[in-house]
Amino acid sequence: AINSPRGKVIEALFSHTLRVCRISDRKCGDHTEAWKIIKPIFDEELAKCENKNFEFSTLAAAYLTNINYISRDWLLSSIDKIFPKGFPETFACAIDGLSYTSASRSIYQQLLKHGVLDRALRLNRTRKRAHEKIVERIALAYLWGDETLESPRLSYLFEGDQVEDLQDAVSFFSNARRQELTKEQIERVICFWEKCVTWAEALAEPPMVLLSRLSHLICYVDTLSDREIKLLLAVAPYIEVEYHADTFIEELDRLLEQDPEKVSLVLG
Repeated sequence: AINSPRGKVIEALFSHTLRVCRISDRKCGDHTEAWKIIKPIFDEELAKCENKNFEFSTLAAAYLTNINYISRDWLLSSIDKIFPKGFPETFACAIDGLSYTSASRSIYQQLLKHGVLDRALRLNRTRKRAHEKIVERIALAYLWGDETLESPRLSYLFEGDQVEDLQDAVSFFSNARRQELTKEQIERVICFWEKCVTWAEALAEPPMVLLSRLSHLICYVDTLSDREIKLLLAVAPYIEVEYHADTFIEELDRLLEQDPEKVSLVLG
């Protein structure tokens, strides 16, 4: 979108609007009047987003956090048109654009309220990056406590053949910085790990990539109770599938002094 002539003009519109609003905030402490002048252009462009005007759909979603600053009222009244139910091509473009906007709790709540996330999970026409970002947003909301393992979004990941989505969620958790997570959030990661193992045990063939990737979550293990040992034993046979052996063994070394016998069992 940003490389097409029309897309460049639309992006310039967003940049100009943000600049005008910020200047107004510095001068007056408010940008309501400045927004009123530009708002009709946004209304006109949004009205065209009915399986056409794809550049605006894509960029509006990409600038969602910025629109929340420009006018939260406009965003709340327009979100169903930015992510329309009745225009699948427009919706797909908006989901692609959404992958470029930063995650925030308030935006997530609006996407959840309007059913955008549930529809996006089941959408087959988005690019892989866009779909991964949807899964990552859901995983982040799970860490925030806004999603549970029983919520419709996470439940869907454990239904049918959604193993790649589970792998993406595990990658997100393993890439999270341990020091930035609370004890409660770490417990949530362990619970997710447990559910993945239980889910995998019920399959005819073990999902080897998923189990291998789950081994990275050993970074969240501090104690070696029966619960943790069960999880480690479930993933240990698969650590070489994605070349995770070095990391896994280094983490076992960290736990060695705590209980050499149990570490030896997992290593074996």
